[in-house]
Amino acid sequence: MSGEMKRKALKQLEFYFGDANLPKDKFLLGEMAKNDGWVAISVLQSFARMKVLEVSDTDLVEAVENFSKMLKMSDDKKMVARIGGVPEKIEDLVERTVHVSGMPGGVKLEDVEELFSKGGHKTLRVSLRNKEDSTSAFVLLEDPETVEKVLGQPLMFPSQEKELVVIRKKTHMERDKKKRKEENREKLLNGLRNHLLVVEKLKEPVKRKDVESIFREEHKIAFTQALKAEASAVVKLARPVAKEIVQEYQGLESGAVVREPRDAEIKKFIGLMRANKKTHRHLTFKEPQKDAAESTHEKQPE
Repeated sequence: MSGEMKRKALKQLEFYFGDANLPKDKFLLGEMAKNDGWVAISVLQSFARMKVLEVSDTDLVEAVENFSKMLKMSDDKKMVARIGGVPEKIEDLVERTVHVSGMPGGVKLEDVEELFSKGGHKTLRVSLRNKEDSTSAFVLLEDPETVEKVLGQPLMFPSQEKELVVIRKKTHMERDKKKRKEENREKLLNGLRNHLLVVEKLKEPVKRKDVESIFREEHKIAFTQALKAEASAVVKLARPVAKEIVQEYQGLESGAVVREPRDAEIKKFIGLMRANKKTHRHLTFKEPQKDAAESTHEKQPE
């Protein structure tokens, strides 16, 4: 087998046992736990990517013994172990990882490794995120000290005029989480906007039948939420037709006003829905209680 194929097989093997993969690889950690850190070559050869490489056990043993600084072979040449044992926890790996953005499209893994190497920084793993016109990457570095150095130095490709944006992975994750939360909130707002109508100037005490009687049968109501302080209610329609039908309910004889909700009202409605542990298919405000005479059917003294 060619030396190139042996190097590819060794690189794949070192990835399995590397800092970026091993802490979260439950299967491999389980195999190591069975044999005091050792894993049988037969087990490693059963992995999908190793099968594709079609490297013999003999060639794999030779590659590990002659070229690897991370792995070692057992005396009987049947098992592999990582030198130095299991790496630190995933949380520690996050502390040693930076996120790089602002790279042009088409950047390759080798380009990022070379860029960091020119700055005197060794990369342990690079994970690219390619788009048509831009590239970003997570880069795992040797230690927290290297991270501090990278963050304190300008980084850019020779073909670019602007410096790359380099931040801690943890910072990127927090920003990404916040962005996704805002996007999900906006998606929820947009999804509800055409389902909701606000009914104002209702007669007190507000009753469900009074609210629902305003709407025709074909405009089925899925849920009604009272806003007692304002003598109003928010109605959720079964179908997204609020914008289409709102004009049909103008100038009502009862004096009630039907309009589209404002964003603040939709957000309030979402909060009320989340606070209510029930299925939200009923009116959530209580009907006015009957007085004692009505509820017990007892005759009261005049």
